[in-house]
Amino acid sequence: SLAVAPFSDIVNSVSRSTVRLLINRQIVGAFLSPRQHDITMIGDLEMNVKEFLTKLDVIDNVMELMKKENAENEKKKIVPKKNMSTNTVANDRLKAAEKFIEQKRSFSTLNHRPQESPLEFQTNTVFNDTTKSMIEKHNDALLLNRRRVKPVLPAISSRKPPPRPPSPSSSSSDSMDSSLSEDALKPFVVKR
Repeated sequence: SLAVAPFSDIVNSVSRSTVRLLINRQIVGAFLSPRQHDITMIGDLEMNVKEFLTKLDVIDNVMELMKKENAENEKKKIVPKKNMSTNTVANDRLKAAEKFIEQKRSFSTLNHRPQESPLEFQTNTVFNDTTKSMIEKHNDALLLNRRRVKPVLPAISSRKPPPRPPSPSSSSSDSMDSSLSEDALKPFVVKR
């Protein structure tokens, strides 16, 4: 959805101090952003959200809220009363549809071909272990720092760090994304 409007514009429309969380099954394109507060997680959505909530130490509250919401939804469900005449009409239509399909099958046996099995989706790993470990360190540092700091917005400094010249001996993980520098992996500091 990040490549489709209006979602592609929403991601960059927030202020620079806003934390953006991106969870994806694998690294795609310019997956890592140069923003200091961004959190990127690779893998299954449900597992990453549970890990995220556990690190923020709110998993129990969220699970309790989910149980409460599910109980309320179960109470609101209305069990429809079955009408005998509607049920009979539905059964008659179902039998007529089954008879029609059977006649069509016997009529078109010459043209019938067995369906091919669907192709299995195989994920191609487009990142190496070094990149994955750097992403995990980055996420852990951000989450750990967020848990320790009071929930206030960080001050935006007007200073910009000087750009670094590219080093002549860059490895394959450096060429994949320039945002994986050591400075980007340090947790942010909230000015008080």
